[in-house]
Amino acid sequence: MTSLGNAIALINASMRHIQKSARDFDAGDLDEAFRLSTEIVSLLCDDGKDYQSLMGQIGQKTEFPFFSTSSRLNSANLVSEHPLVSLSSFDYPHFSAKLSNLAAPQIQPLLDFKKWWNQDIFMGPYDKDRIRIKRGNLVRDYRNARGSHKGHQIRANALKKIMFEGIGWYSGDKSPLLSVEKAMVRQIAWEVEQSILHPLASLFPFEKVRLLDADSLLLSRRPYISPHFSLLGCSDDSFSANFELKNWGGVDCSSGRVGLAFGLSLDDISWIFNNEIAHTTLSIASKKHDHVCAQISHRMIDLFRSTLSKGEEVFFALSIEYFEPARQKEVTFFSLLGEVEANSGLIWPLKRCNRMPRIGITRTQ
Repeated sequence: MTSLGNAIALINASMRHIQKSARDFDAGDLDEAFRLSTEIVSLLCDDGKDYQSLMGQIGQKTEFPFFSTSSRLNSANLVSEHPLVSLSSFDYPHFSAKLSNLAAPQIQPLLDFKKWWNQDIFMGPYDKDRIRIKRGNLVRDYRNARGSHKGHQIRANALKKIMFEGIGWYSGDKSPLLSVEKAMVRQIAWEVEQSILHPLASLFPFEKVRLLDADSLLLSRRPYISPHFSLLGCSDDSFSANFELKNWGGVDCSSGRVGLAFGLSLDDISWIFNNEIAHTTLSIASKKHDHVCAQISHRMIDLFRSTLSKGEEVFFALSIEYFEPARQKEVTFFSLLGEVEANSGLIWPLKRCNRMPRIGITRTQ
């Protein structure tokens, strides 16, 4: 068993490698998908008694909530479904990871690790042997096919089929479009980065380079409240912010406060201190949910609508402050995800913003 300090150092190294490989992948080097899959396996995959993941070694893999960008697969659909990636025709036909460019159905509640790892994220075209692939199986099988079993027969027939035969889409010369598995691995790496780094990002919203530490990784030792879903609602007589919150941490939040601030930039976020538009109290036991509704002052309605009419991008900062058992504050940023008409008025779903710090290099590396 690796010591806690060494395990945290290895987790930092693994996350730094994921960020570097992700940048190279996005720049066009699709073979970085293998390195991404290797690091994800190292962080999260426990294979029998002989291999324990880094997050498992510190006892936190099952404590973290995980971001899922997959929507529910529709078995009635005759064509393949791959919600993690899109088919792009820019420059040339190819598959690309969606990253943060998500549609409303992909703004899913956070999942515990087991549900996230075992979620179906791909379904092949309809036939008698229709393929379905789970997230964890894709990552592990792709890593094995390209790494530990390199040069040997690929044992996962589903993965073998999509790697070499495609998924039913063809280019202009009638050849199958390949590499969907690489794009899916890239999207899963994005989910892992968002999941593991979010506690760190929320504790230190102003820092662009940071290292994971015990406070940001050992969620079992403290409260950690994160929104399941978030929206703004406006009717004739009210304007409110609504959040479904869950305390994923191992400690009750017996006394806390929720605040919502409004701003127009993610480059300068000083507005989180002086632009608060709503607040309410908070108390959530460990592993429990609660719905929080905070009323927004009427003077903000005209300002909000005026800003939207100008086409300006709007951002919100959700601050969760714990008073007991220990004083601590976390901040999560959101943007608007369209506008929906409802019987009672208008609804604006909120989408979490991608503001993850870059993992630095430790002095021992």
